[in-house]
Amino acid sequence: MNNNLGVFPRIRMIVIYTADVVRGTTNPEIDMNSLKFTITEAFLSELDSEKVYGTILDKIETGEDISPEDMMQLIVYPLAFKDREGKQKAIRRVIEVAKGLKDDKKVVFILKCLMVFSDKVIRQEDARHIKEVLMMTKVECLIYEDAAKDIAKNYLKDGDSVDNVVKNTGLSKDIVIQLVEDIAKEKEQ
Repeated sequence: MNNNLGVFPRIRMIVIYTADVVRGTTNPEIDMNSLKFTITEAFLSELDSEKVYGTILDKIETGEDISPEDMMQLIVYPLAFKDREGKQKAIRRVIEVAKGLKDDKKVVFILKCLMVFSDKVIRQEDARHIKEVLMMTKVECLIYEDAAKDIAKNYLKDGDSVDNVVKNTGLSKDIVIQLVEDIAKEKEQ
């Protein structure tokens, strides 16, 4: 669409309805006389949730990486159930599946989104469990970083270059330079 100032951006809005809402009970068009707005509707009631869950679980169990689409399907999976208990069970399943992922960034993304998407139905117990898993990934990162720093110090004391230590430990160059300075201070004492 063009106007005298340039091109209007195309806006597409997608509304994802939980399993409680079925096709035919909504209106995808909003008509305000001078403006007509059409949304794209997605109905989780039409999703074969068990097939989606099974496919994603198979990928994880075989060590295959899950795609961004798989991640989104996992996040909305609990909302594909009509009853509260079904949603609760699905939330717990997603938490366990996420814990099995090797990529901590994906774990964090899935669990944070799960908290947001299922805010109205998630039990306090499950919310606490998600927070514990998120904290565990942060603690594991801190433990790894501490171990990497110890290894880096040993490399540096043996005369390895900063660049080589960065390459072999995964630490940032700034951290390794700080370690060099720390080692120099230790020698002075």
